[in-house]
Amino acid sequence: MFTKLFLELSKRDVGIAGGKGASLGEMAQAKIPVPDGFVVLSESFVDFLKNIDPDELIKQQLHTLDISSISEIQSVSDFIQKKIKEGEMSKNLSEEILKNFDILGVKNVAVRSSATAEDSSKMAWAGQLDSFMNITRDDLIKTIKSCWASLFSTRAISYRVKNGLGDKNISVAVIVQKMIQAELAGVAFSVHPISKDDNQIVIESSRGLGEAVVSGSVIPDRYVVLKDTISITEKNIQEESVQLSDEQIGRLAELVKGIENLYKFPVDVEWALKDNQLYILQSRPITTLSK
Repeated sequence: MFTKLFLELSKRDVGIAGGKGASLGEMAQAKIPVPDGFVVLSESFVDFLKNIDPDELIKQQLHTLDISSISEIQSVSDFIQKKIKEGEMSKNLSEEILKNFDILGVKNVAVRSSATAEDSSKMAWAGQLDSFMNITRDDLIKTIKSCWASLFSTRAISYRVKNGLGDKNISVAVIVQKMIQAELAGVAFSVHPISKDDNQIVIESSRGLGEAVVSGSVIPDRYVVLKDTISITEKNIQEESVQLSDEQIGRLAELVKGIENLYKFPVDVEWALKDNQLYILQSRPITTLSK
């Protein structure tokens, strides 16, 4: 088996589904409204590497890498990424992936990398690996290989070295999830990320898919909600015509509170709204809080 549905995964499956994939499985099992999807397991990537690199040239390149040389990191990254993107996926794997895509019954999916080095309160792979939106069936296999290759971008290689993971066997799973063509989307924090007040939920929102909020390229609407009473204490609105209603803010705050209770630690949640239905796209620990 090369893939698993979200409902077949839990937080114990970080080793095969990566941090994001395991988290989506845990939330799906808890009946949190996660869009349907599946994970291409990390073992599939390991098998793919064995097939395209039987002489273990990739491992040799990483082992002898001079981490003080930016040009050498770039050269090794280019070599590995090219090898992965041009490598041929096995027929059994590609057929299973496309079969699962067809079962989803959609034209477009979101495809996200999910590293098997688990996100923690001190370290997160968010932003280090690639994600792709609105991917069609025709481009799915190519996009999955691009996710695999992103484990060896210059940024990801440097991040591994910085966190003492340079020579560790880190793999990557890939999430394939129904694409939500959101009207509003953004992020939410179960603890105020600036004041660290653990009774304040902070919700950030903007028009569209939410990537602009995650990347910081827009100034989002911001709402502050008291966790114990789910009462709104602050609104900072950028665009009056596209804002969350009080009822939607309350529902989203309840979801964020429920996810924090599920994991027993503060969470950073990506969410989307379409046709008045709220969806949770992913969740991870908040990495900016002190112990």
